[in-house]
Amino acid sequence: MRHAKVDEGFFMCNHAETVRLADWLYQIQGLSLSEQFGFMVVPVNTRDEPVMDALVDFATQYAQSGPVTLRMEVDAIVPKVSLRPSPASL
Repeated sequence: MRHAKVDEGFFMCNHAETVRLADWLYQIQGLSLSEQFGFMVVPVNTRDEPVMDALVDFATQYAQSGPVTLRMEVDAIVPKVSLRPSPASL
């Protein structure tokens, strides 16, 4: 029996995180298969529970056709950035 060979630049990926994300999204009622796939390929760390919770909340709100909100916390300290050129650069 002959086996196919591919260039060494190609390799099989580890799909464990994709499967884990698919399992989370499967539980959400109202998402079509293509919508599930769209959320499944989002680059997200599936080991980060708060991030996964936020993604599932977002997908659930999307599936319910309601307004989709993001749970985000912004640091109280905002860096000061000047859009004016410094005198040294003139």
